[in-house]
Amino acid sequence: MKVCFAELFNEMENRINSLSKENHIESYSYKIQIVENVLDKLKLILNDKKFQSDSDEINYFKNLKPTIIARLVIYKRLQQIEFEKPHGSVDKKIAHLVCELNRLTRYSKANSVFVQYIRSGRTHLDSEYFLRKNAKINQMYETFASEIDYTTGTGFDYRLAVLMAHEQIENHVQEQIDSLKNPSHKNNFEFHSQYDTTCGINQLNWTISQADLVELIYGLYSMKAFNHGRTEIREIAEFLEEKFNVKLNNVYRSFSDIKNRKSVDRFKFITQMLEQLENISDEIFITNDKN
Repeated sequence: MKVCFAELFNEMENRINSLSKENHIESYSYKIQIVENVLDKLKLILNDKKFQSDSDEINYFKNLKPTIIARLVIYKRLQQIEFEKPHGSVDKKIAHLVCELNRLTRYSKANSVFVQYIRSGRTHLDSEYFLRKNAKINQMYETFASEIDYTTGTGFDYRLAVLMAHEQIENHVQEQIDSLKNPSHKNNFEFHSQYDTTCGINQLNWTISQADLVELIYGLYSMKAFNHGRTEIREIAEFLEEKFNVKLNNVYRSFSDIKNRKSVDRFKFITQMLEQLENISDEIFITNDKN
């Protein structure tokens, strides 16, 4: 299954890369057709082949299939955003995009338990989430619930794909907002694949906003985390760009924008990270206490 998946994934990538790099409604339509075609082929393969073990099935529905479904969700949603884009003032366009960011946030909150499970790297519930014989899911929370084929998936493979897609959509929308607020800002959004067909493992791609990474860079710099504090901001930024497969705009200007935020929200990424760390620590303490 892994070999077949890699071949189909590469086929999809090559066909999408052959299209125009411009993101517009017609371009998204072509990309949607390509991804749907690949998913149809995967469905046929899944009907003909059996997984050799539960771990193979879990790997397929957790690490492989969601990377393709995520593409479908991304292209459909970005196409819809283009359809719904208002005419008129810059403020109206920004408000439209902010509404989209709020929609993504609501979905994450509605699925907060699953989100925390995935982001914390846990595996103890994988057999419940990613084995078809065990999986149970409330369909009403899914954005495209009518499109989920529960005979060839667990439901949670789709939910994971949606969460992966939302991270990419958020980056794209934030880039558009930045471009509207500052016309000189170049929109550098690129889709980063979560799947590396050369080794079949997940890459480390930075999939949240650039501003969040800038906060992290300055945080590490202020803590003198590298070379006993003898490393410049530029060097840290270039290192993390390479390791996290992301291209940052002007890091110094981005940090200046962060400093101009309201004091309560100034370093929101660092604050949210501390909150999540506290949540994980509390859960681990409760689990250990029960044992």
